[in-house]
Amino acid sequence: MDINQSVKRLRKYPIAVQKSTDKSMKKNSARIAKMNVQQMEVGLKADGTYQDYYSDVSVSKYGKEPGYIKLKDTGKFHQGVTLKKEKQNEFLLTSKDNSYLSDVGQNKTEYLDFMYDPFGLTDSNLDITVDILYEDLYTDIKTLFV
Repeated sequence: MDINQSVKRLRKYPIAVQKSTDKSMKKNSARIAKMNVQQMEVGLKADGTYQDYYSDVSVSKYGKEPGYIKLKDTGKFHQGVTLKKEKQNEFLLTSKDNSYLSDVGQNKTEYLDFMYDPFGLTDSNLDITVDILYEDLYTDIKTLFV
């Protein structure tokens, strides 16, 4: 391959990175969502801190399991966690089911973010995600130079 061919291929690199990232995020969306759910199951937020504890009333009157707030009443919320593509290379962790907030008069996602901030990955889970993206990117990009 001569230098001119290499330069032409390098010009494709930014577009190839965007496409590879989108493809990899879609391919691994269930895995990424599962990491978020695993955090929720132990009451862990993306910033590495833990949710507040359920109140005594929540435990005694409503039958919540003592410990950190986990947002797992029926399991539908956790089962509905998904990685949703917003724009080119922009993804959002959200849940398809937030029906337990039906009595909340404001935007449910805003309420969740304000009260519990359940969506997002801890630094260690972000590192895993970045490693996945790099592996896929390496595989996709090396085809430009073969």
